[in-house]
Amino acid sequence: MSTFRVNRKLLNPKFEGYKFDFVDQNQVVVRHPLQHSASQATASTQSWLSFHEVQSKITHNHLALNNEGTSAVYVDEDYNIVLIDITPETLLPSFRVVYELPKPISSSVAELHSEYPSASYLSSDFLLVGDGYGYMYLLRTSLGAFNLAGIYQLVVDGSIQPFLIKSLDWVSPDSAVALLSSSHRGLKSDASTKKSTPVDFDIWAAEVNISLKELPAVAQTMSVLWNRRGDEVPILSKYDASRKAFMLIGGSPYRDLKVVTSPPYEPSPDEIAPIPRTGENLNADPARPPPYSWTQTSDSVTVAFPLPSTTPKTAINVKFSTTSLILSISDSLSAHVVTLPSFSSKAFWDGVSPSSSYWTWDKDAEHSFGILTLHLDKQHEGTKWMQVFASAGKSAAAELSPEDAEVPETLDPSELWHIRESLEKYTAALLTGEDASGLGLGQGVPSLAEGEMDEEVDSSVGRTAVITWVHLDGSSPSWSNPGHEDPFTLLSTPFPGHRMRTPFSLVLKEGLDGPTYALQPISTESDSDTAKWTHTSTFPALGFVLASKQDVRFTHHNENLVFALESGLRNGGGNMYVYRCAKPSEVWAKQSILKIGDGAGGALLGVVVVPVIVIRKTQLTASRTIASSPAKIWHSAKSKKSTKYALMTYSASAIAGTILHVLLAYINEPKAHGDPRLSLFVKSRRYPYYLNGRLLFLLLSQLTLASGSLLRNVMLDRFAFKWSIASNQYRLNIFELMRVFVVVIVFSSASLVCASLSFATIRILFPVLYRFPLLPIILRPFTGHFVRGSITLLLPFFHIGLLFRAWFISFTTMFVWEISELLFDVLIPQPIKLSHLISDSSVVLISGLSSRDRTMKFFALSELKDIASDESPAAAACRSDLFADQKYSPNQWSQLCRDCLLLLGNDYQLLLRRGAPAPPPPAASPLPKPEPPLPATPTPLLRKDIFRKEKSSPIRAVLDSFASDGPLAQAVDEGTESIHVPRLIKTVEDAVLPQLEKSKGEVVKSVIGATEIMPKITGGLNAVAEGIVDRHAPNFVRRTVKHWREWWTEDRLSKTVEGCIPFRELDVLAVEVLSHLVCASLSEDRYGVVQRDAPKIIEAMLSFLSAIEEYQMELNTLYKAPSPDANLSPKELQEIETKRIEVEKAHDALGLVGSVLKEGVENMKTFKPVVSNLLPCPEAYQ
Repeated sequence: MSTFRVNRKLLNPKFEGYKFDFVDQNQVVVRHPLQHSASQATASTQSWLSFHEVQSKITHNHLALNNEGTSAVYVDEDYNIVLIDITPETLLPSFRVVYELPKPISSSVAELHSEYPSASYLSSDFLLVGDGYGYMYLLRTSLGAFNLAGIYQLVVDGSIQPFLIKSLDWVSPDSAVALLSSSHRGLKSDASTKKSTPVDFDIWAAEVNISLKELPAVAQTMSVLWNRRGDEVPILSKYDASRKAFMLIGGSPYRDLKVVTSPPYEPSPDEIAPIPRTGENLNADPARPPPYSWTQTSDSVTVAFPLPSTTPKTAINVKFSTTSLILSISDSLSAHVVTLPSFSSKAFWDGVSPSSSYWTWDKDAEHSFGILTLHLDKQHEGTKWMQVFASAGKSAAAELSPEDAEVPETLDPSELWHIRESLEKYTAALLTGEDASGLGLGQGVPSLAEGEMDEEVDSSVGRTAVITWVHLDGSSPSWSNPGHEDPFTLLSTPFPGHRMRTPFSLVLKEGLDGPTYALQPISTESDSDTAKWTHTSTFPALGFVLASKQDVRFTHHNENLVFALESGLRNGGGNMYVYRCAKPSEVWAKQSILKIGDGAGGALLGVVVVPVIVIRKTQLTASRTIASSPAKIWHSAKSKKSTKYALMTYSASAIAGTILHVLLAYINEPKAHGDPRLSLFVKSRRYPYYLNGRLLFLLLSQLTLASGSLLRNVMLDRFAFKWSIASNQYRLNIFELMRVFVVVIVFSSASLVCASLSFATIRILFPVLYRFPLLPIILRPFTGHFVRGSITLLLPFFHIGLLFRAWFISFTTMFVWEISELLFDVLIPQPIKLSHLISDSSVVLISGLSSRDRTMKFFALSELKDIASDESPAAAACRSDLFADQKYSPNQWSQLCRDCLLLLGNDYQLLLRRGAPAPPPPAASPLPKPEPPLPATPTPLLRKDIFRKEKSSPIRAVLDSFASDGPLAQAVDEGTESIHVPRLIKTVEDAVLPQLEKSKGEVVKSVIGATEIMPKITGGLNAVAEGIVDRHAPNFVRRTVKHWREWWTEDRLSKTVEGCIPFRELDVLAVEVLSHLVCASLSEDRYGVVQRDAPKIIEAMLSFLSAIEEYQMELNTLYKAPSPDANLSPKELQEIETKRIEVEKAHDALGLVGSVLKEGVENMKTFKPVVSNLLPCPEAYQ
């Protein structure tokens, strides 16, 4: 019978969820640092802590609350007892050391681990403290002083045992009982084994005498009333005065060590006898061996019959047909030990080819039996036979003849090895809990499928526990059903030290809900002592909401609330989640979140980083921007949608960062620095709607930063996927962080200068706007003070603090952006391995290689390269399966080879065209004009039936009339063709249609002219600006502008070469995959499928390599080192040096692919004798 019975009336199946209820943090949460650090127990280095010991230390509560709830104590790291006293009026705590415990000495027993110091109040006058090393101190706390009243020690087997104080309760006016827990390590069965000793946990009930008047001179040995032992540390313990029994709640029952339990009986081998199943006769003779054995391949079946070796070959009669077999042995032979096979037109399981099937007779004079072997060629290659004959195993077992017996296939030893390996993996997975499917799927579901499965998310919440009842004398109550405790899932326990007005209660898990069960006390003597738990209330969906809190350390409750407290070790931790109880009729309940730890810095990361990462992820593309100059890069970026979205996202993120800074400034600065003066409008009674120039400058500075960051990302081509291979992989190190730091400083300073110049220009030109009609009426109420203000050039000297503020906002915003971009470049391109999630990994990788998305190709090739180059047995088996695949058409190797060669071929053609797009296909040749027919009298075609029709039924005639070629359809067609269109309508049609075509052409011309207006306007403005600079600017300004103009428009040779091989990283991986697989095929390709494709692979690599080397020779002619005697100007030397750098960068791009091609060809020299005659130029292979 279950101990806890749920009241269905208190459950609410219509409950929908919790709504957030805002609670002011400043009103309910006050943080105070500890003046004395809490204690930390040290563990012995000679033995390891068990899982339950570590769990006990994690969930240990260092605070002990007194009964009134106004003070608490804890033991610091110096073993001082620190009292925390809270003043009820102000709720301010005070910390003071009230007692100093003696410094403990480590135990000489290596396996005895020390525990945390623990404490428990008996009343407001008595405090019991344990030092974690085996000593317990009783302190009197009356009149505000803490005086020692007794010292006790726990001695077990002659040594002092460390313990934790779990509870302390009165049992009489003069004595109390403390429940202690300690670890117990059993003896090893074998001293030579390295396995850890089993760890149990003892529960000690120690009597504490309160009536002692004098303090003993030495520590007294505890008076132990009883001792229990379990597998886990108790979660909670409590004394029930009405039942005079202790309640122990833990993950296991706690057994009485005085009760001797007999070990389970183990029968001897002689006593073990097989138990017959229903209908089984164990006395029957053993089954006869099968009449034949057989095995199969993809294209053949081999059947073997045992025959006496004295059988002559002439006595064997075998005939094959497409579907059956005739086999007979001459009966003239003497009696035989085995039954001779005899088949008369026995049908095969599937068709065979009689012309290529044959039989052999192998006999050995030294053996009494020979083998008659039938070699059958399958008519349908690739079909797997279930049996040799069609009638095998289809009849009842009693009716089967020897020829119709079901004979299993004899598998190849290698196949048996694979089956055995998979079974061993399956059974190992059942023991470890990693992969119960045996298909190599890893733990749980694949990461890509998480969130897509409809599974119960609250299955792991809470702790499984049972209740053990113990009397004062240590006996088990009869009503507690000892040894048959019912387990339950515990969600929450009462607050430690909190004296609730209601009976003691627990919150358990019932489906998704958390019902509260109260322990009913015994009110009269007639009541039964049986523990009665009553369902009093319900926290709906508590199990579901707690399942998402992975860092919860403590979960406690009171009458109406459940509190889940995080440990604060993870990012964003340090929260306390509060859930309110709801009535059964309510569909919504309230929840609140209180920040226990310091949450500074979280808002900036949430507002600034997330939009940048989102736009980077959503607009990510696999294709690089192919452009040879910054001007062409920017021109290409303006036509992309990602640029517009990125500008809006960066601007919104920068504005959000500014607004957040303004809000924080008004929260933190008024008390220290006064009004930050960053409101939207200036504080003026006469002009209340004048815009605040300080805030506008901050916004302009942030928008300038956003525009500059967008320009930087466009120039760096950050929206293109960063191909990550070993030679050019991004790495996160101190140098990258320093580079980011320097870039942020320079960029923030430059954006501030640009924003200042832009603000000054706008302010200088602002009076011009007031010259236009109607604009002053609109602008003056908001911007009138900008016209009458101070001199623009003097503004920075009056607002130095504002400049520092703008620079700081730009620095923090840009730093967060750049750090997020760096993490994106480092982490996102990392190859994701998925093949280990399924058994047939090569199928997944080849499907990824066949994808149109080049990013998927990159990940598939990266993992294929690891498999192709790995020398482990698992990789060799995977390659063998790839080469021997016959299940798919085309097979896996053919598909892999085709995709890789197609990838290399497309990039090879692009390199030959020097990056130019593919030419359009040639126009189709016009069809020849048909010759005019010769004049002749046409022969009339007879369209009537020449056979006499039978008279059809009336129903058939009706159906034929509605057919598509029936009389009704023919009549409609004839009527349509006979309709005469008037000449007037035809004349209007001939006149209107040409006019429509003409007007259509005029509309197209007008649209094209409109699109060409803006380039003409911008070109004219640029020409005017260049003319002004050339005529009026100083010489150094003209030189600087000319230098930047050349930098902006000059083509880079390295960018041109990179545009010829834009996907060079994919080419590198494809070459490595093909070369490694071809080399591995020498020993792992049993059917020679790779050797067939090796010549064209080598030919493709050599063609690609020759094109790269030819391009490299062209690049070498572009740069010639200047001679020492040449009298060159510094400008000419700088141009030559720039050209040298560009040529080296171009060689690096080409060499990335060329070096891998050379290495791959070098590795495949083993195939030279095989393919030398097949290459178009054999001497090129030298």
